[in-house]
Amino acid sequence: LLVLNPGSYSFTSGGHPFMSFEVSEGGLWYVSPNYAESTVLCVRPQAWIVGSACLYGWDLGNMEELKSSNESGSVRRYKGILSTSGDGAPGEMKIALRKNGLFEIPFLRPQADRTPVGEGDMVLWKYGIDEGDDKWIVNETALYTITVDYENMKINFEKSELELPWYRIWMVGDATPGGW
Repeated sequence: LLVLNPGSYSFTSGGHPFMSFEVSEGGLWYVSPNYAESTVLCVRPQAWIVGSACLYGWDLGNMEELKSSNESGSVRRYKGILSTSGDGAPGEMKIALRKNGLFEIPFLRPQADRTPVGEGDMVLWKYGIDEGDDKWIVNETALYTITVDYENMKINFEKSELELPWYRIWMVGDATPGGW
């Protein structure tokens, strides 16, 4: 994953360029060279929310996707409930850019740990390169719309004014996987 400006790029070997590609819009890109075919795949990455504020918690196998909301894939959007923890402490979240069940993946996260949703800027964090484990915190359980703009590397959290009489419902019984 790379943050690129619009322009021409190429891979080099021994100081000689080969496998050139163009980037029409700046921002976050997934770039993958195919040496056998001398081609370069350059696409916007997928994204998922993960954390204690999210429906599936820190389970990297069951994250909720931020869907593409424009033709180029440069804007991703999620609408759902973000919550505080069960004991009233703030919930935490960040955005995973790969779905492989491991935490050794790139994330989008705030510049400073424990940044309240709706504040601060977003940065790309790469495992093994960047330090820290910064997360956004959710101080109020509510319905949120999260918009991620890869081109401008910006994130927006919009809290709905809709009041939630409840925010989680569970089913129990013989007909459910968990039984009684």
